[in-house]
Amino acid sequence: MIFTIAAALIALLAALLLARPYLRGSLDEGLRRRRANVLAYEGRVAEIGDEVAADVVRADTAEELRQEAAAQLLETEQAAAPSASPAGARRWSVLPLLLAVVTVFAAIGYLQNGSWRVRELIDLSKHDPAAAERRMVDQRIIDLERRLALAPQDAEGWAMLGHSYVMLGRSADAAEAWSQANRRSEAPQADWLVAEGEARAMASEPRDLASSRSLFERALTADPRHPRALLYLGLAAAQMQDYGAALDAWLLLRAQELPPEIEALLDQRLPQLAQMAGREWPPAGSAPATGGPVLLLDVSLAPELESRQTAEMTLFVYARAEQGPPMPLAVQRIAAPTLPVQVRLDDSQAMTPTMRLSQFERWTVVARLSRSGGAEAAPGDLEGRLNVGRDQAGQPLRLVMDRVLP
Repeated sequence: MIFTIAAALIALLAALLLARPYLRGSLDEGLRRRRANVLAYEGRVAEIGDEVAADVVRADTAEELRQEAAAQLLETEQAAAPSASPAGARRWSVLPLLLAVVTVFAAIGYLQNGSWRVRELIDLSKHDPAAAERRMVDQRIIDLERRLALAPQDAEGWAMLGHSYVMLGRSADAAEAWSQANRRSEAPQADWLVAEGEARAMASEPRDLASSRSLFERALTADPRHPRALLYLGLAAAQMQDYGAALDAWLLLRAQELPPEIEALLDQRLPQLAQMAGREWPPAGSAPATGGPVLLLDVSLAPELESRQTAEMTLFVYARAEQGPPMPLAVQRIAAPTLPVQVRLDDSQAMTPTMRLSQFERWTVVARLSRSGGAEAAPGDLEGRLNVGRDQAGQPLRLVMDRVLP
């Protein structure tokens, strides 16, 4: 009640002050135009503040919109540029104080009561929450699209846009947005890679996970135990009738803590996959085998690349089958290494019990200094490779990182 009375008095004062020139017949067309422009600007600023409070517009976007409104007001004023008489100047000298008071009361009113747009959303959410959420997502998408048009290199913005498209069931648009995010990301993001693969599968008819298999494999390179990547890789491999790869992915997934319904599904499907892959079930030798091959590596950096090494780099050394699935068979990660360094790879470092060094005769060993700290290769990383046979196991092997990834 107090606010209503105060607002009414302020409104009456504003009306009297604004009407005074008309009553005296001395306000020209230029001054009327200016007053209308200022009031329009204040209304727009208040509306933007309300949209931020309702989470319809992001804070950084709101600041850009306020600057836009101010620039538009300035441009309009400069274009009009009415000549002011001394009497007009005296009349307009009270305007800043009046506008400040009105703005304060308007802001309080908006905070207490909300604008018509917020009230409409609140009323809509009471009888149709789904429609209210959809309207808010629609507005978020408009804001994000406007923001990305100005800053297309914003990977986080593309990821947010992809998530918003998913909420609306726009799978094809979501896949493209996630693709933009992955292309612009400084380091591979397992969640984003999986999201792109999932969206591409959902956009196809029938569901085609096989075409997204490489995305799931890239996600596992960045995060070898990513649950959704393992789940989808298993489904994609099974869709391609690569039952061995599907079995390996789901065995690694089953070793993690999962919701009971997922555990039950895997327990039901794993024996079937093993049978289709021609593997025994349960797997023999689930514990790492003793007496298996051991790779002894002296890892160093080529002299011409020593100046490129920084203290923040992380060393990854892993072995994978020379001919076989791309999943590493043994991995070591060393933060801020002092080179040269001796590294040992054996079955105890297997990522899954069914994918070990001892199951293959030849391996490709990779050493890579990662600038980002992520396991996936990225431009600027320093890398070296070595092909090794079982007959070389147990012998000292020299592995030199001698190239810069493009």
